[in-house]
Amino acid sequence: MVKIKFYGGVNEIGGNKILLEDKKTKVLLDFGQSFVFGQDYYTGWLAPRALNGLGDYLCFNLLPRIEGLYSKEMLSHCDLQYCKPKIDAVFFPRPLRPHQSSTVPGS
Repeated sequence: MVKIKFYGGVNEIGGNKILLEDKKTKVLLDFGQSFVFGQDYYTGWLAPRALNGLGDYLCFNLLPRIEGLYSKEMLSHCDLQYCKPKIDAVFFPRPLRPHQSSTVPGS
């Protein structure tokens, strides 16, 4: 049976992050950024610390805590432990920066 889990894009504009699971296969559909991404914490000149990897993003729940998605280097300042990749594919529906922005901190 296929499982669908929404990590974003529900009751908001943008921010689609949908995980499809079927047996041992996991595919992430989109990894977009919400229109209100970080507005409660960051404005104008204030942004997540680039040298902190994904630390600020995960601490403030700006990115989902998905095991096996993020690189070891990006998790070095986080409480989310690195594990071998568990996501088989990531599908970006359009080659637009907002659909890929959450995959590259600081973009």
